[in-house]
Amino acid sequence: MKTAIIYTRVSTVDQATDGYSLMVQARDCRKYAENNGYKVLKLFKEAGESAKLMDRTQLLMMLDYCTKHKPDALIVHKVDRLARNTENHYYIKGAINKVGTVLRSATEPISDDPAGEFIENILAGTAQFDNALRSWRTKMSMEALTQKGRWLFNVPYGYKLVSTGDNKSKVFIDPERGATVTQIFELFATGAYTQTEVLNKVNPLLSTSSKLSTHRVNRMLRNPFYMGIVRVKNMAPDGVRGEHSPLISPELFVSVQRVLAGKRGEKISRSRVNPDFPLRGVLQCGYCGRKLTGSWSKGKSKKYAYYHCTRTGCAFKSLPKTKAEKEFIQLLDAISPQKEYVESFKTVITKTWKIRTHSIMQESIQLNKRIKQIHRDKEAVALKNAQGATDNDTCKQLLSSLDNQIVATTVKLKELVIEDYDAQALINYSAYMLEHLTKIWERSSIAQKATLQKIVFPNGLIRDNQSYRTPELSPLYAIIRDSNGSKSHLVARRRVELLFQA
Repeated sequence: MKTAIIYTRVSTVDQATDGYSLMVQARDCRKYAENNGYKVLKLFKEAGESAKLMDRTQLLMMLDYCTKHKPDALIVHKVDRLARNTENHYYIKGAINKVGTVLRSATEPISDDPAGEFIENILAGTAQFDNALRSWRTKMSMEALTQKGRWLFNVPYGYKLVSTGDNKSKVFIDPERGATVTQIFELFATGAYTQTEVLNKVNPLLSTSSKLSTHRVNRMLRNPFYMGIVRVKNMAPDGVRGEHSPLISPELFVSVQRVLAGKRGEKISRSRVNPDFPLRGVLQCGYCGRKLTGSWSKGKSKKYAYYHCTRTGCAFKSLPKTKAEKEFIQLLDAISPQKEYVESFKTVITKTWKIRTHSIMQESIQLNKRIKQIHRDKEAVALKNAQGATDNDTCKQLLSSLDNQIVATTVKLKELVIEDYDAQALINYSAYMLEHLTKIWERSSIAQKATLQKIVFPNGLIRDNQSYRTPELSPLYAIIRDSNGSKSHLVARRRVELLFQA
């Protein structure tokens, strides 16, 4: 008597729990076996699994059973229960045919003659089309809802998803975590704290389940969701007004982005954040090397502000605040570039940015292709094991090695991040900053002045009783200084290119 095995599948947990679909499939398959003279050896039930080969444990067990016991037929309720794309359909069919097992459908007229194979081709293609159509409809539905401001993914920290009935839910502010998010944005926007320092301030006040990591804070500070904007790649890339309530104002979010766009992780000491003495912390004594501080001295009729050394007996004489800051502004003017150089700077940086962005995109494409190929390799390894070409131990080792490759490739892919901001606007602002350095310093807050001074003079400014000594500038400003008097701006441009090479 001919032998057969039966394979049934449902793709959702609800269908599996209900059991009706599986029961109907098994009943019709057994009836087909009885009417066609097959003895059923085993029933394989795939409950609540997807149509992807690597996710279907019963399918792999069924293929292994075929290899070992070689039944005459594999009976399915419909062709689409076996696979939902033609490539996988013939992949599986080829595996069972190799051991002498034929595919039969309990409800569709497929066979090994030309007419039957033609019908099978149509049914397999229809299953693939149906699956693709479902995916497309789901994507279109998600995109439409996202465009309306609906958030369809895991809610960000500071919010919670609350059921509103009728299988619907809405995003609401989490009172405890929401207040923490607002505090984090407000602290970081001052420019006086690094992300780690902000984290150290808020974490001790949080419960164990609410504690944050530096990685999560970094992502939080860049997420426009907190100012009420829903932005999703390929669905709402430019952002739309969300249905949820914002935790911060757009102005606060923009302030944070400005701090992030500066020298990230730069610590601004609170001891020198004093609006009366903006140069405190950058000025160093030309005689003992200590940092100069600032203070007010009481005269007969009014107070006078001075910068002075903290070392008792030092040869440095107190320097009037007005003189120190006037000469500092003159120094900024001296190192500011000519307009022609600024235009050269914009051209070179724009070109460099485009080259790097293109390179990153190309590498991302290659890495994504590599990940897809590794997944296909995993399916091939699993199928060979099911066919008996490799033993279980070898299969596990190969799959483990491929998993490690996926992890390594994914990590590398995530490191290839193209910052999500308007590059040209940033370049234009940087050029404006180069050309109008003095004006920007004069208009900046005390914290912003401290950051700007650190960018231009990374090792501080040495001052003796006569003047500022020749400063050690940051690489960019050193190039500007060296090329400002050059007759050939091509030399200056070449040096900028060297500075910004990867």
